[in-house]
Amino acid sequence: AQSLNLQIEGEERTTIHRTSGTGENRRDHYYTSNCTILKLDTPLANFGHGCIKPGQYEFPFISTLPSNIPPQWEKLLVRAIVKYATALVRISCNQAVLG
Repeated sequence: AQSLNLQIEGEERTTIHRTSGTGENRRDHYYTSNCTILKLDTPLANFGHGCIKPGQYEFPFISTLPSNIPPQWEKLLVRAIVKYATALVRISCNQAVLG
């Protein structure tokens, strides 16, 4: 089957930089964390066993985000970010094509 899906992903990335010691004994320490906050895959259309013909199409949709996810933000001083991204994915014969 061939389908068109809307994927929404959210992630948190944090990097903390600390130093210890002084002079020649100064050392840099980096702590990083990556965490997936949200991963949604919403089918917009299913084309069955056939292929969609070339042309212009509209696929109206509604996708509700969970109320307990944090808002998107970025703090450059501590290198922390929460961001969300969307992608349209066409799934055809066990392969995904970003579109």
